[in-house]
Amino acid sequence: CENIFFEPHVVFQYEHNEKKLEILRSLKKNRKFILFNNASGSTWKRPDRIIRALLRLDENVLENISLITTYYGPDRAELIEYTKAKGLDKNVVFAEKLDNIQCNYILQNSDVVIMTNDISNLGNPVLEAIFYKIPIVSINDGSLNGFVTDKEDSLLINLDANFDKNIANAIETLYKDKGYYQNLKRNMNKN
Repeated sequence: CENIFFEPHVVFQYEHNEKKLEILRSLKKNRKFILFNNASGSTWKRPDRIIRALLRLDENVLENISLITTYYGPDRAELIEYTKAKGLDKNVVFAEKLDNIQCNYILQNSDVVIMTNDISNLGNPVLEAIFYKIPIVSINDGSLNGFVTDKEDSLLINLDANFDKNIANAIETLYKDKGYYQNLKRNMNKN
Protein backbone atom coordinates (compact mmCIF):
# COMPACT_ATOMS: atom_id res chain seq x y z
CA CYS A 1 0.00 0.00 0.00
CA GLU A 2 1.55 3.29 -1.09
CA ASN A 3 -0.79 5.49 0.95
CA ILE A 4 0.62 4.61 4.36
CA PHE A 5 3.70 6.33 5.74
CA PHE A 6 5.30 5.08 8.94
CA GLU A 7 7.17 7.79 10.84
CA PRO A 8 9.30 6.38 13.66
CA HIS A 9 9.54 8.20 16.98
CA VAL A 10 11.31 7.08 20.11
CA VAL A 11 12.72 8.24 23.41
CA PHE A 12 15.89 6.25 23.91
CA GLN A 13 19.66 6.60 24.21
CA TYR A 14 21.52 5.76 21.00
CA GLU A 15 25.04 5.23 19.82
CA HIS A 16 25.71 7.75 17.07
CA ASN A 17 27.96 8.13 14.10
CA GLU A 18 28.90 11.83 14.11
CA LYS A 19 30.08 11.70 10.51
CA LYS A 20 26.43 11.51 9.44
CA LEU A 21 25.71 14.93 10.88
CA GLU A 22 28.23 17.44 9.56
CA ILE A 23 25.69 20.25 9.95
CA LEU A 24 25.61 19.86 13.71
CA ARG A 25 29.38 19.48 14.00
CA SER A 26 29.91 22.68 12.03
CA LEU A 27 27.48 24.65 14.18
CA LYS A 28 29.02 23.36 17.41
CA LYS A 29 32.50 24.16 16.11
CA ASN A 30 31.37 27.74 15.48
CA ARG A 31 29.84 27.84 18.98
CA LYS A 32 26.31 28.52 17.78
CA PHE A 33 23.38 28.43 20.18
CA ILE A 34 21.28 25.71 18.58
CA LEU A 35 17.49 25.68 18.54
CA PHE A 36 15.96 22.40 17.37
CA ASN A 37 12.48 22.15 15.90
CA ASN A 38 11.71 18.51 15.21
CA ALA A 39 8.71 18.85 12.94
CA SER A 40 7.02 16.52 10.49
CA GLY A 41 5.28 17.26 7.23
CA SER A 42 2.13 18.60 8.84
CA THR A 43 1.47 22.27 8.14
CA TRP A 44 0.20 22.72 11.71
CA LYS A 45 3.78 22.29 13.00
CA ARG A 46 4.33 26.00 12.16
CA PRO A 47 8.12 26.52 12.02
CA ASP A 48 7.30 29.86 10.35
CA ARG A 49 6.56 31.21 13.83
CA ILE A 50 10.14 30.53 14.91
CA ILE A 51 11.57 32.05 11.74
CA ARG A 52 9.48 35.21 12.23
CA ALA A 53 10.79 35.45 15.80
CA LEU A 54 14.39 35.21 14.56
CA LEU A 55 13.72 38.34 12.48
CA ARG A 56 13.15 40.26 15.70
CA LEU A 57 16.55 39.43 17.21
CA ASP A 58 19.31 42.03 17.26
CA GLU A 59 22.03 41.25 14.71
CA ASN A 60 24.66 40.67 17.43
CA VAL A 61 22.43 37.96 18.95
CA LEU A 62 21.15 36.54 15.66
CA GLU A 63 24.67 35.88 14.37
CA ASN A 64 25.11 33.36 17.21
CA ILE A 65 21.76 31.58 16.83
CA SER A 66 21.03 28.63 14.56
CA LEU A 67 17.71 26.90 14.06
CA ILE A 68 17.64 23.35 12.76
CA THR A 69 14.19 22.24 11.62
CA THR A 70 13.16 18.91 10.15
CA TYR A 71 9.96 20.37 8.71
CA TYR A 72 9.01 18.96 5.31
CA GLY A 73 5.42 20.20 4.83
CA PRO A 74 3.94 21.17 1.48
CA ASP A 75 4.93 24.83 1.99
CA ARG A 76 8.58 23.96 2.75
CA ALA A 77 9.95 25.41 -0.51
CA GLU A 78 8.14 28.70 0.09
CA LEU A 79 9.40 28.80 3.66
CA ILE A 80 12.98 28.27 2.46
CA GLU A 81 12.57 31.09 -0.07
CA TYR A 82 11.10 33.36 2.62
CA THR A 83 14.06 32.57 4.88
CA LYS A 84 16.50 33.46 2.10
CA ALA A 85 14.62 36.64 1.19
CA LYS A 86 14.81 37.77 4.83
CA GLY A 87 18.55 37.01 5.05
CA LEU A 88 18.15 34.15 7.53
CA ASP A 89 19.52 31.38 5.33
CA LYS A 90 22.77 31.37 7.36
CA ASN A 91 20.75 30.92 10.57
CA VAL A 92 18.15 28.35 9.54
CA VAL A 93 18.99 24.80 8.48
CA PHE A 94 16.22 22.83 6.81
CA ALA A 95 17.48 19.33 7.54
CA GLU A 96 16.12 16.54 5.41
CA LYS A 97 16.14 12.78 5.14
CA LEU A 98 17.12 12.30 8.78
CA ASP A 99 16.02 9.17 10.54
CA ASN A 100 14.81 9.02 14.12
CA ILE A 101 18.31 8.22 15.41
CA GLN A 102 19.82 11.26 13.70
CA CYS A 103 17.00 13.51 14.94
CA ASN A 104 17.52 12.23 18.45
CA TYR A 105 21.25 12.94 18.16
CA ILE A 106 20.62 16.52 17.02
CA LEU A 107 18.16 16.99 19.87
CA GLN A 108 20.71 15.73 22.42
CA ASN A 109 23.26 18.23 21.13
CA SER A 110 20.93 21.22 20.88
CA ASP A 111 20.66 23.98 23.45
CA VAL A 112 16.88 24.38 23.23
CA VAL A 113 13.98 22.42 21.77
CA ILE A 114 11.45 24.83 20.30
CA MET A 115 7.95 23.75 19.31
CA THR A 116 5.26 26.13 18.02
CA ASN A 117 2.52 23.79 16.80
CA ASP A 118 -1.07 24.86 16.16
CA ILE A 119 -2.53 21.78 17.77
CA SER A 120 -0.61 20.15 20.64
CA ASN A 121 3.02 20.78 21.48
CA LEU A 122 3.27 17.63 23.55
CA GLY A 123 4.99 15.09 21.37
CA ASN A 124 8.08 12.94 21.29
CA PRO A 125 10.49 15.90 20.77
CA VAL A 126 9.29 17.43 24.04
CA LEU A 127 9.46 14.09 25.87
CA GLU A 128 12.97 13.55 24.52
CA ALA A 129 13.98 17.07 25.61
CA ILE A 130 12.73 16.30 29.12
CA PHE A 131 14.63 13.00 29.07
CA TYR A 132 17.87 14.75 28.05
CA LYS A 133 17.34 17.78 30.34
CA ILE A 134 17.10 20.30 27.49
CA PRO A 135 15.04 23.45 28.10
CA ILE A 136 11.95 23.87 25.96
CA VAL A 137 10.46 26.98 24.40
CA SER A 138 6.88 26.43 23.34
CA ILE A 139 3.36 27.84 23.30
CA ASN A 140 1.50 28.20 26.57
CA ASP A 141 -1.52 26.29 25.25
CA GLY A 142 -1.98 23.87 28.15
CA SER A 143 -0.67 20.86 26.21
CA LEU A 144 2.54 20.75 28.27
CA ASN A 145 0.86 21.14 31.67
CA GLY A 146 2.16 18.52 34.07
CA PHE A 147 5.26 17.92 31.95
CA VAL A 148 7.11 21.25 32.18
CA THR A 149 6.64 24.46 34.14
CA ASP A 150 6.97 27.94 32.69
CA LYS A 151 10.05 29.85 33.89
CA GLU A 152 11.10 26.86 36.01
CA ASP A 153 12.43 24.40 33.42
CA SER A 154 11.06 25.87 30.20
CA LEU A 155 9.64 29.04 28.69
CA LEU A 156 6.01 28.89 27.60
CA ILE A 157 4.83 31.81 25.50
CA ASN A 158 1.24 33.01 25.15
CA LEU A 159 -0.08 32.97 21.61
CA ASP A 160 -1.16 36.59 21.27
CA ALA A 161 -0.33 39.75 19.30
CA ASN A 162 3.17 39.86 20.92
CA PHE A 163 4.00 36.21 20.26
CA ASP A 164 6.86 36.76 17.75
CA LYS A 165 8.46 39.37 19.99
CA ASN A 166 8.07 37.20 23.09
CA ILE A 167 9.57 34.13 21.38
CA ALA A 168 12.50 36.32 20.28
CA ASN A 169 12.89 37.60 23.85
CA ALA A 170 12.89 34.01 25.18
CA ILE A 171 15.59 32.97 22.70
CA GLU A 172 17.69 36.03 23.52
CA THR A 173 17.34 35.50 27.27
CA LEU A 174 18.41 31.86 27.03
CA TYR A 175 21.35 32.75 24.82
CA LYS A 176 22.61 35.75 26.82
CA ASP A 177 21.85 34.73 30.40
CA LYS A 178 23.96 31.60 30.88
CA GLY A 179 23.08 31.39 34.58
CA TYR A 180 19.34 31.43 33.87
CA TYR A 181 19.78 28.88 31.09
CA GLN A 182 21.75 26.55 33.41
CA ASN A 183 19.10 27.00 36.10
CA LEU A 184 16.41 25.82 33.66
CA LYS A 185 18.56 22.78 32.82
CA ARG A 186 19.05 22.00 36.52
CA ASN A 187 15.33 22.32 37.16
CA MET A 188 14.60 20.05 34.20
CA ASN A 189 16.70 17.47 36.05
CA LYS A 190 13.98 17.45 38.74
CA ASN A 191 11.32 16.76 36.15
